[in-house]
Amino acid sequence: LTRQRPGEARSWLRLAEALNTDDQLSERLDALDRTIALNPRLVEAHDLKAVSLASAQRYPDATKACQPEVFANNLPLELKGRMAWVSAQSGNLEAAINSMTELLRENDTYCWGWQMLGDWRERLNDTKGCVLAAEQLARVSPLDCTAFGYLGAARLKAGDRDGAKQAFRRAMEISSDYSYAGARLLELEL
Repeated sequence: LTRQRPGEARSWLRLAEALNTDDQLSERLDALDRTIALNPRLVEAHDLKAVSLASAQRYPDATKACQPEVFANNLPLELKGRMAWVSAQSGNLEAAINSMTELLRENDTYCWGWQMLGDWRERLNDTKGCVLAAEQLARVSPLDCTAFGYLGAARLKAGDRDGAKQAFRRAMEISSDYSYAGARLLELEL
């Protein structure tokens, strides 16, 4: 694609996505830089660059990738969320939680934000915070079976067996082939 359409940003983005091994990082970053040069406002390219840099433990560079000058003081939601994720990847869960919590106050329908917040709270053994995040995720994703899987798991960890059953049942109503919820519900019923 990059040979046939060298002036198309998405061609370079697809190349960057295909270059996904550690030894291809330099090539991947080059492809992303080419993508961004062709379409500076392509959020997906900035996001993938931040993920790539964080995976290489280049956290300051990853944070910088989340703040492209083209957006000035109006960063897209996805890049603000990714910046919090970079903090978590670097081991600073408290900063990540604080950033994501603030972001979710601004936009309480940000599904990925609620999922990350729940994961981070779980890593800190904050069961109550994990349940609250999972409840919000289920609220904003009422037709997503995995959101109710998260909710069921969080409630179960908090000792709320009935609430967990209810969440797993809802997950199964949404998608009867969601094996995780089905297995957990069966365990609880037995």
